[in-house]
Amino acid sequence: MTAEQEKETLAAALNGNLKAFEALVVAYQDAVFSYVYNTTRNQMDAEELTQDVFVKAYTNLSKFRGDAKLKTWLFSIAHNTTASHYRKKEIPTTPADDAQHLLNDHTIIGDALGLVTSTERKKHLAAAMEKMAPQQRQLIQLFYLEELSIKEIEEITGLNEGSIKTGVMRGRNRLYALLKETLNDEIHTLL
Repeated sequence: MTAEQEKETLAAALNGNLKAFEALVVAYQDAVFSYVYNTTRNQMDAEELTQDVFVKAYTNLSKFRGDAKLKTWLFSIAHNTTASHYRKKEIPTTPADDAQHLLNDHTIIGDALGLVTSTERKKHLAAAMEKMAPQQRQLIQLFYLEELSIKEIEEITGLNEGSIKTGVMRGRNRLYALLKETLNDEIHTLL
């Protein structure tokens, strides 16, 4: 959906056109589901929370000011809904790994990932992200997979710029360590 189409569809939805809101749901449901799933790592929870996000969005559509992109606003609702879900469940998280790594090691991992197929890459990435703390997964997904700016991530998460940059750096380092662990045997086979 182009920015202009989104604007027109949003205006129609604000005027009570349910079909227009459904079009917005169709346009963003996969991205919202992916974001929620990468946090919860549970298919059923992610489906339920994604549905909650769109119910909240519909209920609060008149409050959307247009300061941010609609996707950013939806991700903000998803973030808050998921955080609320965690507070209710009190799900434990694993601490971030602050280990420093050599540039050469990063290059070797990059070379090894370049040699494996796209499907294998996705499998290794998903397995590594599974082991990350929920907030790290969220920041990595928003910054790298959704390609949102730091400012947009601030709006979604409520974190300040420094915390986001630190979280992304730590998440990247943690992801690197996990991929290195996972790919260690394959690196020697492939290189």
